[in-house]
Amino acid sequence: MSGKSGEPQTQPTPPPEAGVISAALRRSTISQREASRRAGINESYWRRVIAGHNRGVPVNASVITVARMANAVGVTPEQLEEGGGRAEVIEELSALAKTEEADLGKPFRIIGIALEDYTLEEQEAILQRYLEWKQRKGGGEDDEGRAM
Repeated sequence: MSGKSGEPQTQPTPPPEAGVISAALRRSTISQREASRRAGINESYWRRVIAGHNRGVPVNASVITVARMANAVGVTPEQLEEGGGRAEVIEELSALAKTEEADLGKPFRIIGIALEDYTLEEQEAILQRYLEWKQRKGGGEDDEGRAM
């Protein structure tokens, strides 16, 4: 493709975080579709953000969108910083991580600690088995009278 002056056009560049996010997605056990769902965006927008363009037209995703994409594939603020991520995206990713941790509360932190040595697939299988057990038991209360 060439511009009006006959010079070749260059594609807009992806955000600096795109390489780190793409590498994390490749290392993960989730699909791009699942990652985009977790980030709250559609899959085609995910691809455009990573590419930095849509048919040559720049795609400038918001800081929060890029941070949510990084978060969806498990990128840490430190990894973004090492990969040349922008300070505002790193800050937003840090805030997301803190908010998620606070929202989860003590029970989820305990579950996280109990499952941390397992792969994501193993964690999902364990949690699925727990949910099936809970359904068979009929919900209600546990042995100590707490709501399940």
